[in-house]
Amino acid sequence: MFVILLIICLFFFNGFVAYGTADSVVATVKKTDIKPTEDKSIFLIFTDKETFKIVDSLWRSQWRSSDIYGDIIVGHTYKFSVFGWRIPYEDICAEVHKSLKPEKEIY
Repeated sequence: MFVILLIICLFFFNGFVAYGTADSVVATVKKTDIKPTEDKSIFLIFTDKETFKIVDSLWRSQWRSSDIYGDIIVGHTYKFSVFGWRIPYEDICAEVHKSLKPEKEIY
């Protein structure tokens, strides 16, 4: 019974993180990188504000993380729709849900 209750709590907590922490951030991309794992890749975006990651998300019905990552151009400024928190000592980054076209170019 305890295990079932724990699973239900984690399920709703993930939903809260996906929608309860939603934010928009305007940031200039400084660097991008791909962090491979055993079953998928995590796409990292290093900006002048903070580091973000792009992964597929069940909660946000996002299944095109590689397309979003592929559209990011280093040196350009974007408006990112993000959710989650940045916890550096746990290597946790806010997740990008979508990015809008560059607002300006940085030379």
